[in-house]
Amino acid sequence: MFLDNFISVIIPVYNGEKDLRPMADCLRRQDYPFERFECLFIDNKSTDKSREVLSEICAKMVSEGVSSACLFEENIQSAAAARNRGIRASKGDILVFVDVDCRPEPGWLRHLMEPFESPNVLIVAGMIVPLPGKSFIERYTLYKGILSQEGTLTHASYKLPYAQTANLAIRRFVLQKVGLFRPYVTSGEDADLCWRIINEFKCGIFYQKTATVKHKARSDLKGLIRQARSYGLGEAYLERIYGTLPGGTSSGIHCIRHFLSWMLKKAPIQLLKMCIGKGNMASLMCDPLDIIFAYERIKARRDAVLMDGFEIIPEL
Repeated sequence: MFLDNFISVIIPVYNGEKDLRPMADCLRRQDYPFERFECLFIDNKSTDKSREVLSEICAKMVSEGVSSACLFEENIQSAAAARNRGIRASKGDILVFVDVDCRPEPGWLRHLMEPFESPNVLIVAGMIVPLPGKSFIERYTLYKGILSQEGTLTHASYKLPYAQTANLAIRRFVLQKVGLFRPYVTSGEDADLCWRIINEFKCGIFYQKTATVKHKARSDLKGLIRQARSYGLGEAYLERIYGTLPGGTSSGIHCIRHFLSWMLKKAPIQLLKMCIGKGNMASLMCDPLDIIFAYERIKARRDAVLMDGFEIIPEL
């Protein structure tokens, strides 16, 4: 069974040259009627060959019967602003958000739409799982659930749950009521939008585990640190908008205590296990990576420089 509603899939793009073709392939493989959805790619001032690739893949998708278009957000450098550009150009009754470095499963869109058969469902989140990786950092990301949708839907540190825009669907009239993404918020904009919806409509977020996308995990320490800093920046924005976030991140003192505990207690035991063939490098390094991630997140939150105008909520 398919919905009568038309669907708009909105994909912000920044230097996504390597991800665009795989993403387009995933969209063409959806087992949902092509005439019932459109795909809108929004380039956000890319400096690689994203625009050339976008022109090519949109033409190919259209020739295969998949409605698609390449749009541009030139004024504001943020994924939120790019999504807003797509929303304004969209025709859909239901708006679907996904990241360009995601790989939706063939049944993703069909499963994501199923909960909307109930008129009481306003917002649906799908499952996010990391793409298979070989590096230790990628395995660490999987083990810690850093990309997990469940992690944000059940985040005990915040007042309310939220869903990540890597796999999210919202009814259009909801945004007509609460407004669009804050375009000058460069991290944490998904939490802000979800909280505005929950507060306005007194509703929950329907979690559809069968609607799965695979997401690229950070493959090296530098990438993991960038991700931690992005989370910290998002928390700084949310603090300014909503006040102190209960719990929040660990403190610097906690990081020091964690490090000392690992160095004096856990590390010697893990090293001994490795010497007798019962341990491995992953068990030894998990705690240090936890400490690095927490420290970088705290530091980014503390030192954050927020974009002017982050209070602005555009109307649809």
